[in-house]
Amino acid sequence: NVTDKSNNCFIVYDYTLYDLKIESICRSILDESSLDPIVELYTCIQHHQLILRYVSLVQSIFNNTLLLQFGTSLLIISMAGFQILGEQELSTNEFIDTMNFLMCALFQLFLYCWFGTIIISKSETISLSAYSSRWYDTDIRFKKTLSILLCRGQIPIKFRAGYICELSSQTFMQIISKCYSSMALLQQVNE
Repeated sequence: NVTDKSNNCFIVYDYTLYDLKIESICRSILDESSLDPIVELYTCIQHHQLILRYVSLVQSIFNNTLLLQFGTSLLIISMAGFQILGEQELSTNEFIDTMNFLMCALFQLFLYCWFGTIIISKSETISLSAYSSRWYDTDIRFKKTLSILLCRGQIPIKFRAGYICELSSQTFMQIISKCYSSMALLQQVNE
């Protein structure tokens, strides 16, 4: 779990650097610079491909683990909520322990989904950064190369748990909603 979160942090950091590099290249297209814009653009495309390969590797390694984590957390959140809302009175210590357990499970899911949302957001800015450049004042070779980056940059990177649900803030809200529904169902069955 710690390794997966650190990998997500690395990808977010890498995308931030990549986005800044694209913006820097796009700003320097018409500047009197010793750097060749096409060489810099090739470097950016290679960097983007490296990020995509890394994301694919991380996804293949943690795919099933994330699905199991999501399923387990969903069960834990539902059961802890049911225990808190149940008819049986909980002692203060039991209530605090259950709330602590519930908050930890929610926070763990939140972290995965939060990093997933950041990665989606950062990957969506790549094509915008490239398009915002003064590409129209460059030669045809640069424009063709930039179009490759624009096409690939329009597809955001999304981590998935078991290739089923993507890690995003929307997914987190859906999980909260499903947990509440299952708690209500358990409450109704219990009565």
